Amino acid sequence: MQYQGFKGLSKAEAVDALLSNPTLTQGKQFALVKPEMDQLLGDFYLQLEGDTMWLGYTINPLFARHGYAFEGAKALIEFLSQQHVRVLKADVDPNNQASRRLLEKLSFKQIMQNDETVIFERGLTDFNN
Repeated sequence: MQYQGFKGLSKAEAVDALLSNPTLTQGKQFALVKPEMDQLLGDFYLQLEGDTMWLGYTINPLFARHGYAFEGAKALIEFLSQQHVRVLKADVDPNNQASRRLLEKLSFKQIMQNDETVIFERGLTDFNN
């Protein structure tokens, strides 16, 4: 998983990060599973910063390009819009074209880019897809 943010953590640090129960302001991981497959397809990450929620996601390469990231993100966007979150942002590696296309398909707009990251944003008051 080339663009995973957990790279560089020791096993103990990764276990602690995934099994602790942080608040949304600290950032929280959510498993993406398909019950009938009994497998972890990937995960979503949410972190609340004021009235802005940051979104992250990782899909197991075995399940990439099957629409799971889109369907999971779409469901999260709908849920967050009902929770009065006003703005959703995501940052991606500039070379991660699949993630950039996913965000564009989800109606995010690119608002900033530098050599290390591209930041996308969308308002949630206009949820329509």
